[in-house]
Amino acid sequence: MNSTIDSTFASQPEGVTTPLYDLLAHIFEVQVRGFNSIRVSYTRKLKASLGDAKDHDGVKAACRTALRDAIFENVNILAEEHWIKTHDALTEAAQAYVCHMFTVELWPSIKSGLDDLLSLLPDELKSLGIDIAGMVLKISLILINKGVVWAMGKIGLRLEKAIFEQEGGYGGDRE
Repeated sequence: MNSTIDSTFASQPEGVTTPLYDLLAHIFEVQVRGFNSIRVSYTRKLKASLGDAKDHDGVKAACRTALRDAIFENVNILAEEHWIKTHDALTEAAQAYVCHMFTVELWPSIKSGLDDLLSLLPDELKSLGIDIAGMVLKISLILINKGVVWAMGKIGLRLEKAIFEQEGGYGGDRE
């Protein structure tokens, strides 16, 4: 499994893969914690409700109710935590990817154009040793990061709305 993930991420910069590897580890952790929590909660709820069961149907109903309550009680908590972690990891990976692509694909031609413009400056300004290209790059990366955070926030809100407000889903039709 790790080799499949490694080969999938091989062409990506480290800044992109690190948050995604962390997210995969988090997904595994949430699943383990979730199943353990559901198991413990189910056992407690079942023990508490079995005393009221009078017959086979009562035991069956107690089992079903205990399992349903244990699942939904834990899923709500884990889903919210997982959603936040997923959004943060995807935003971090998107920032790294866009910044990497900007610096590799676009920055060389922008820097070349800047160098040509800077060569037109008077010698007095050149002698100040101001790294204009470095400042432009830094400002560009700040703007790119802010733009990615904004875009991922918009995407995240749309996804959240689509996932958690589905018509005909668990909560029924919403008006």
